[in-house]
Amino acid sequence: MSKTKIEQKAITKVRELVDDIEFFKPLLNENDKGISWDGTIEMYHGNIDKKSNYDYTIDVQIKGRTTPTKKLGNKHRFSLDKIDLENYLKKDGTILLLCLFQEDNPDYKIYYANLLPYNIRMLLKQYSSSKIKIDMREITSSSHFENICRNFKIDKEMQKGIKENIFNEDNLISDDGKVAKFYLWEKDFKNFNPQSLVGTWKYIYTLDKNGYATNISYAELTNLVENLNVKIYDKDKEIVYDDIKLETFINGQKILFGKAFNFDLTEKNFNIKICGTLYERIKQLRFISKMFKNGMFLINEEEFKIDSNKKEEKRFNELLDKYIKIDNFFQKHNISKDINLDKWEDADLNKLFFWINAIDNKKAVSLKSDISRVGSLKIKDIRISIFARINGNKMFEVESLWNNNICNKYFFKYKSNLEEIETNNFYLVLNSEAYQSDDINILEMRNIFDDAELTDGEYNLMNMQVLEILKAYDITKKNDLLQYAKYLTEHLLKYDSENPIYYINYSQILKRESALADEIIAKLIDIRDKNERLEIKLGCNLLLDNKTEVNILKKKIDSQTLEVFKSYPISIYL
Repeated sequence: MSKTKIEQKAITKVRELVDDIEFFKPLLNENDKGISWDGTIEMYHGNIDKKSNYDYTIDVQIKGRTTPTKKLGNKHRFSLDKIDLENYLKKDGTILLLCLFQEDNPDYKIYYANLLPYNIRMLLKQYSSSKIKIDMREITSSSHFENICRNFKIDKEMQKGIKENIFNEDNLISDDGKVAKFYLWEKDFKNFNPQSLVGTWKYIYTLDKNGYATNISYAELTNLVENLNVKIYDKDKEIVYDDIKLETFINGQKILFGKAFNFDLTEKNFNIKICGTLYERIKQLRFISKMFKNGMFLINEEEFKIDSNKKEEKRFNELLDKYIKIDNFFQKHNISKDINLDKWEDADLNKLFFWINAIDNKKAVSLKSDISRVGSLKIKDIRISIFARINGNKMFEVESLWNNNICNKYFFKYKSNLEEIETNNFYLVLNSEAYQSDDINILEMRNIFDDAELTDGEYNLMNMQVLEILKAYDITKKNDLLQYAKYLTEHLLKYDSENPIYYINYSQILKRESALADEIIAKLIDIRDKNERLEIKLGCNLLLDNKTEVNILKKKIDSQTLEVFKSYPISIYL
């Protein structure tokens, strides 16, 4: 689409946005050739057909652009001509609007920047180039845009009369006799909740005793939070929480410690909400258990009594036992991830306990399968490895793949069209799904292979493991997987340093780490030129980034062989 068409389309989308605001009237022109503006928006405080309802006019400039980005964010940075900013300043400000269209679908977003005298002067002070970067935010709805415009009018009126030297102040100064204020427009002040302003940005003006602005700043509004020099102890004087805060809310003040506890100083209530990660919840529940047991806890030296409630105490202790059971399982199986249980549901926890019972308590389970299975199962943000072995009763006995001396416990026979390979080394028959597990123990596997005596066939299986590990790495991006794959390829190259497949796999590991060194590139070129197999030539050229040769080779290789090649990890470079 031509630039002119994009600009016209952008103006149409902005007009549609403004048309949805009852008391706004857009005066925009697709063919406008104005200096730095594309029209205005008239604001009314009633029916726009009545002149007596007229309130204010805002100047706007509208830009239209396309982007190949597949997901539009809620912020965008736009490059604007410096001369436009200088012109906006002459009119005491302009709202800049950008309509950003995606290239391959009809999605778009409209972004805005309030270019008021304060912002313009700060930008002109910061940048000396002819192009200036403007940070813009998404307009989420017509009502949101109305709020933007109404507040723009208030701040423009405040700022247009302020002396220029005031804008050079870097910080908000409030001396004796001066008051700091911010202004806003809202439809209904009766139902206004100041808490809704938290996280928004406002112009803050320092006023003298006559109400004239003497300074200006631009800041984000936040809750008032004060760190308290106090600590929470249990009866044994052990510090439990030292991150104590006093936070001011719209309806009073609360003392907060940890994520789960707060004192409401207005209502005189002590509130508990078990939340956060597994570690955080265990800490919270242990504190609650001691609190109920002792009937009190301490803030510094002052005791706070807790009424005994056996029913509640039992409920909290049962929950603590549940979480400790999960923690013990994680420690036993080398899982260091601290899961966020705020995102878990009861069904997820029940599923986890089902598999803990199967793995640790040897509880046979029924699965929809006729063969033994190796891999992992995903429950929310955790992956647990399993070897589910079918028994004579068609039930499955489940074990973890690591941390339980399983390596030489079973005998496996691998069959292909060319060979039959036998091994009793479990770590030569895993799949990529297993390597994605959170309970993986790479040190255990390395210790096995450090002293292992392998057959020729087992070395072939080891090379296949390298491919499965790389598939898992490309999904998880866990560096320890990549280092383990490198460890195995180094074993393979010691066994057969001239094997081109081993060297290609070693090289693709290095390429995932960083750019290939010159000696690696030279070796790949040598392998490519000396080998007649098209797949090997293709693999070398992919690692060498020779796109032309890659395209030629893809046409030479038969379709079936190419499909098999695409299943290998090296195909990420295709």
